[in-house]
Amino acid sequence: MKNDAVLLDKLKKCFGLQTDVEVAAFLGITKDSVSLVRRGETGLSIAQRLKIMDRLESVQAKDFITRMSHENLVARLVSLRDGGAEHLSNKSVQGEGNAQPIDVALIDLFKRQFNFRTDKLLAEYLGIKSNTLATVRANKSGLGPLPRLRMLKMVDGDNITDIEQGISSTEHLLKLMDAQNY
Repeated sequence: MKNDAVLLDKLKKCFGLQTDVEVAAFLGITKDSVSLVRRGETGLSIAQRLKIMDRLESVQAKDFITRMSHENLVARLVSLRDGGAEHLSNKSVQGEGNAQPIDVALIDLFKRQFNFRTDKLLAEYLGIKSNTLATVRANKSGLGPLPRLRMLKMVDGDNITDIEQGISSTEHLLKLMDAQNY
C-alpha cells in the first residue's frame, strides 16, 4: 500500500511545488510535519486531504471546505426550514446571550430537519460514535470535517463518494490526482 510520502511527491508534481516548504505552506502545516509524513510517523489529516481535493477539477470539490463550514451548514439548514430554527441559528452564530455552541445548534437543526429520531441514528449516518454527540453537546469536542461533509451531502444532495474515498484512501487520492492529467 502506498503511503502519504508518495502523495507528497505527487502533490509536488501535480501542483508545481518545488520544495517541501512549499508543500507545507500549501497544506497549512510545518516543514517538520511534512518530514514526519515522509518518515511514515504520521499521515495527512482529513483537512489536508480536502485541500488537495479542493484543487482537483476532476473531483468537483471546489468550495467544499467553505460549504461544509459550521456557519454555511447552519444557514443552509435554516433556509430549508420555515423559520422555526432561524432564531436558534442566529443566536448560535452571533453568540448572543446563552446561545448554544454552533456545533450543538448544527446537530439539533440537522436532526430535526432530516427526522433522525435518535442520536444513535444520527451518529450512524454521520459515521461517528453515539458518545461523540454527547461530548459535542457538552461542549467538550466539536464536529470534525467528515461528519460535516456528510451533513452537506444530505443538505445539498452532493455526490461525495470520491471525496469520502480520497479522505480514507491514499491510493484513491493518488488515482484522483492521476485523473487530473497534470
